Amino acid sequence: MVNKLSPAILVFAGSVLAVGALIGALYWMQDAGASSDLDQPLEVFCVPAMRLPMEEIAREYENALGQKVILHFDPSETCLAKFEIAKKGDLFLPADESYVHIAKEKNLVDEITSLATMHAVLIVRPGFPRTIASWDDFLAKGNKLGLPNPEVTAIGKLTKAELQRLGKWKDVEARNPTYLGDISRVGNAVAKIGASDVGIVFDAIALQLQALNPNMKIVHLKELKDVQAHIKVGLAKSSSQPGNARRLVNFILGKDHGAPILRKHGYSEVEVRAAPTRRPELVVYAGSMLQPAIEKSLIEFEKRENVKITRVYNGCGILVSEMKAGKMPDLYFACDTSFMLQVKEDFEPAKNVSNNQLMLIVKKGNPHELKRLADMGKPGLRVGVGHEHQCAMGALTKETFLRTGVYARVVKNVKVTAPTGDYLVNQMLLSGQLDVVVAYRSNWLPYKDKLDAVPIEGIPCAAPSQPIAVAKSSTHPDLSRRLMDFLQREESRRQFQNLGFGWEGK
Repeated sequence: MVNKLSPAILVFAGSVLAVGALIGALYWMQDAGASSDLDQPLEVFCVPAMRLPMEEIAREYENALGQKVILHFDPSETCLAKFEIAKKGDLFLPADESYVHIAKEKNLVDEITSLATMHAVLIVRPGFPRTIASWDDFLAKGNKLGLPNPEVTAIGKLTKAELQRLGKWKDVEARNPTYLGDISRVGNAVAKIGASDVGIVFDAIALQLQALNPNMKIVHLKELKDVQAHIKVGLAKSSSQPGNARRLVNFILGKDHGAPILRKHGYSEVEVRAAPTRRPELVVYAGSMLQPAIEKSLIEFEKRENVKITRVYNGCGILVSEMKAGKMPDLYFACDTSFMLQVKEDFEPAKNVSNNQLMLIVKKGNPHELKRLADMGKPGLRVGVGHEHQCAMGALTKETFLRTGVYARVVKNVKVTAPTGDYLVNQMLLSGQLDVVVAYRSNWLPYKDKLDAVPIEGIPCAAPSQPIAVAKSSTHPDLSRRLMDFLQREESRRQFQNLGFGWEGK
């Protein structure tokens, strides 16, 4: 059938494949272009058992994205120790999942992703005169055994544990095997220099060695069938570019990128992923007063995670109305718990991050001598407050007036209502047509040299907490939770407190 295809069709088919490859590369480049920093290389702490596929995958990744990948190779135990000491790097890739979980316990890695599986087999040196087909053949007198060191290698540790379970490890030790520092040395000792007659390696390594020397034999023994390494990669907590590191993991498992390379080199049960989505996007709703406190963190998170964040800052009454009308964000940061409660059924449990104090903000020197809420009822006073239906500040102001019994006296002096405290403060500064506004401490603090303020104290609703929560409908819930945590880190605390907020976050 192939012989009957015309040259023109073959040329066309080749062109389609070439265009497809180009589109794939451009796709990755477009995704990479969204990243803020591809000049900084990714560093991977890796084991020799993964050398060949990882070197090939790293080359393809660099060609596709233009970001360099540095691979540090060591046996699993040594790799873990160096990774812990270095306190740097982006990915940790040992030969078996047990080391990743140790790294997790040591708080060195965050996310863990399954990659593939390897199985232990025997390899027999080229030209070995006797047949090895059973366990007794393996332990026969005169055989020089080369084994991976169980103290530093994953395969050595797994093999020893399984043979101890079967009651066969003492027989192995009685043969005085040569313990070698990593799996590559076992392979070289058997397949290349003949220093060992037989050895135990993972099947992927055995197939790679056999490809170079077809006379080397691979033997599957029933005693080793349960010696399996489940390869997992951990995202380092030390990574300064976790978004790029995740993209490398996606590339390693990509059905058109790393997955075929892993299979080609003999790895089984590869956790194939479809082509990664384009730069993820999050929608964040936040009360307007929170903008100065969180904007810097949102910019940093976009850079760190290679994510696009659409911000919607507004009065919480307006934001809640939008949510009730069906427009849901991924994350909601409310100005007050009462507004979060109105939509709590649509969100995961909320956490209070900060609090803010309502204040009477007056002209410098406080010319009208306003010291308490009741003073705002003085005849002829011009008052500005938040809109009670559009923002948390307005609703809380009204509640404060009602609780203190001054509502009827003050409301007749209200000349301006607004959805944000910033608007009220600016009206006082620019137009001079207001004598006092009720707004937050964070609204006043940037202008403390031009305006004075009197705290409204002794009333719980006058010092509201600001809760944050992830929407149950979020298309990126894990990413949204990471952002939620990011907004509660130490740097955020300082930013909030510098702006006049109190802190309740973790």
